[in-house]
Amino acid sequence: MPTTFTSGQAIPSSDAITYEIFQGSSASTMVPLLTGVTGQPVTETVDLSKGSCFDMVSIVNSVMSQPSNVACLNVPNEPTGLSVTVTFTVSTP
Repeated sequence: MPTTFTSGQAIPSSDAITYEIFQGSSASTMVPLLTGVTGQPVTETVDLSKGSCFDMVSIVNSVMSQPSNVACLNVPNEPTGLSVTVTFTVSTP
């Protein structure tokens, strides 16, 4: 879980942190998958026809962070009708 803003200022423990998780076929095609996520890890079954790449942002006091690095599953030929279960976890470097 993040402990500081990108400025380096500490996030007060009283401030709620929520997450939005996005899915797409590339970094430029991301659309919301889950919004208002407050706990972690988050496990979700996803339809790969919507893409096999994911990223997420954190939100504190209505301010959204920069997107995380994009993580893509290596799925040959993006099959139709295939779903996988993906677990998202936030960690601090």
